[in-house]
Amino acid sequence: MVIGSQDLAVILGITKVFVSLTLIAFGTSLPELSASAMASYKKQTDFCIGNIVASIIFNMGMVLGITAVFSPVIFDKALLSNEFIWLVAI
Repeated sequence: MVIGSQDLAVILGITKVFVSLTLIAFGTSLPELSASAMASYKKQTDFCIGNIVASIIFNMGMVLGITAVFSPVIFDKALLSNEFIWLVAI
């Protein structure tokens, strides 16, 4: 998936960062999206909102935390690129 997304970025003439922040992120969010869609279809709005909020908290806390245990997370000024600002805004 990573190699394919890099090739797609080259073909489309966009940066690899943009592809990873959009397509890869969308692909990893599909399970939460499908669970929320089914909950919404069954009129279980509490489950739908809880699933989205819990997914965000887990991804920010656990994934970043576990990564930081194995390798220090260094904030690079390059992260403040135009693509990152759009990602945060969206």
